[in-house]
Amino acid sequence: MSINKPPKDKLPLSPNLQIFQEVAPLMHQLGRTLGTFKIVHEKEMGISGLAVMIMLELARQDGVTQNHLTYCTRVDPSMITRVVKELEQERGWIRRERDAEDNRLMRVFLTEAGREQAAIVPAKAAAIEQRLTQRLTVEDLQDLRRILSHLEEAARHDYEGYKEEVPD
Repeated sequence: MSINKPPKDKLPLSPNLQIFQEVAPLMHQLGRTLGTFKIVHEKEMGISGLAVMIMLELARQDGVTQNHLTYCTRVDPSMITRVVKELEQERGWIRRERDAEDNRLMRVFLTEAGREQAAIVPAKAAAIEQRLTQRLTVEDLQDLRRILSHLEEAARHDYEGYKEEVPD
């Protein structure tokens, strides 16, 4: 006796996800879309999205603290520590140094190999984005960016604990 399974792209949702899809359809779709984009980016880039964000921030402003990276990426400090260690120890793309004026702070810098990698990230990311959005018109993309920006602004405004100041 064989059981017919639905195709992978048509797998049924768990009961919890079905409820979430019904009560928060926009949030559900945004989460699914982001998750799918993340999988494609990480597979093609060869590193996590968080690692990409850290490297791009260091290319923009080298020598920042891990607290600064936590703020910029909006992730838990322990995740920053884990990814920074991976980029340092396994890839050799960054190095960490104690701050000369405040020994409590750890500053993060790109190595030469890290700079080379960070330099190719924007073109790779743009190529992936272009391929994933090729079915959209220029106007669709402009509308999507505008709408997402409005949603982000509304969420930031609604969340009283949101802070704009960047730590050391």
